[in-house]
Amino acid sequence: MLLAGAVHDSAGEVLSAQLIKSSPFPPYDTVVPSRDSAKHVLEIDRAALAGAVEAAALVTTGESRAVRFAFTFNKLVVTARGPDAGESAIEVPCAWTGDPLEIALAPEYVLPALGAVDLDTVRLEFTRPQSPMVLRRDDGYVVVVMPISIV
Repeated sequence: MLLAGAVHDSAGEVLSAQLIKSSPFPPYDTVVPSRDSAKHVLEIDRAALAGAVEAAALVTTGESRAVRFAFTFNKLVVTARGPDAGESAIEVPCAWTGDPLEIALAPEYVLPALGAVDLDTVRLEFTRPQSPMVLRRDDGYVVVVMPISIV
């Protein structure tokens, strides 16, 4: 059953959207870890983290878009490697709780997630390297960034 529809025409491009009533919303809690399940918590300056991700992403290419995040006590090292541009490593001070952890994420998803929060310091939650990174705002807004599998 069609509930609503919209068409938007801008500069020759047409966007059409429809809201369709269907079955109940899937159980998001199977994908979004709860606050209580976070084994690792990172508190970090949002602008410093965004700058490190942007700088690391400069050396990546289409085939190697992953940016690695290595978390240790009070330090995050953001690294990336590209076949043509070489290697990048940026160290950012942070408040890290938990054992050391390394996770690979796509910068094109991390940067918009950081842009969705207008705080100086952000809190990122992790359960393990193969699980998503979760960023929460105080108003209940939740951003989930899935990790990239790397070898």
